[in-house]
Amino acid sequence: MTLIMALPPLLLCVSCDVTNITAFSVSCQVIKLKILKNTLRSVQFSAIITLYEEATFMPFMRDRLKQRRLNMGLTLEEVANELQVERPTIQRYESGKIKSISTTTVEALAQALHCSPAYLMGWSDSVHELDDEKRASDNLTAGEKRILELYRGATDAGREAAEVVLQGYQKPEIKGLVIERENAI
Repeated sequence: MTLIMALPPLLLCVSCDVTNITAFSVSCQVIKLKILKNTLRSVQFSAIITLYEEATFMPFMRDRLKQRRLNMGLTLEEVANELQVERPTIQRYESGKIKSISTTTVEALAQALHCSPAYLMGWSDSVHELDDEKRASDNLTAGEKRILELYRGATDAGREAAEVVLQGYQKPEIKGLVIERENAI
């Protein structure tokens, strides 16, 4: 039996029989996964997720982990200490021997390597692509953050009203003028 399925973008098709699923990735790699106990329906979704991770996530992850660590001049031991794990664990991440890495671990690795999780996972080519909103919010005062929260939680009409009100309270623009008191003597 052959199935053509809706898959993540880097997998073209999957052929299935009673005990195997074969996926053909865009790079023409063939990946096979054995299905136990002929339970295709219950295994199908997790098998495709596993195939997707093996086909796309791990090659980027392992290559970028090692490359980033070396570029920063860090040893396996230093990264391991930062994550509070043993040195061989980081080595297995880099070699791809550990295939299932939690999102919290990816985030911790990204923090230790001063890059974004998206870069490590291959979703971005920019090493330092951090969330622009987070960078901007780091420079906001508590009052500005509160106004931003209120604005984001408002309806469209509420946002428009807030803009109208704030425009009425804008500081006057002064271009090279000296303002004197009106009642100056």
